[in-house]
Amino acid sequence: MILYSGLITLKYDPATDILETEMPNVSQFTLPEVRSCLDIIISHIHNYHITKALFDSRGTQLDIGENDEEYKALAAKFGADLITTKLRKVARLALADKKREKQGQKLQESAKETLTIRTFSSYPEAMNWLQKK
Repeated sequence: MILYSGLITLKYDPATDILETEMPNVSQFTLPEVRSCLDIIISHIHNYHITKALFDSRGTQLDIGENDEEYKALAAKFGADLITTKLRKVARLALADKKREKQGQKLQESAKETLTIRTFSSYPEAMNWLQKK
């Protein structure tokens, strides 16, 4: 079912308790729009007590130029906000990119006691991992 549709779309399957979304492409949105997208994700995870999520970042770009520090702070806040939810498993769909892997590893380190995050290159593999108990 679609929980939200706007700048981003949040799809939720209550049978598997998996939320799916494409992460906002920071090169196409303003900082306030990206912040709003991330807040919407967090809000829905809280409101529906979601425990598993698939974040598709394959279409995002990390070239954020002069706003680099602001976006890093925003990403750090998103990670901290995720930890406050009931979320326990996050599958990230990403292209092979060392910068992204570094960011994913930083988030995993900060969340390791409450949240398991894995990065995948294929959707079926990510969904399979999320559906395992």
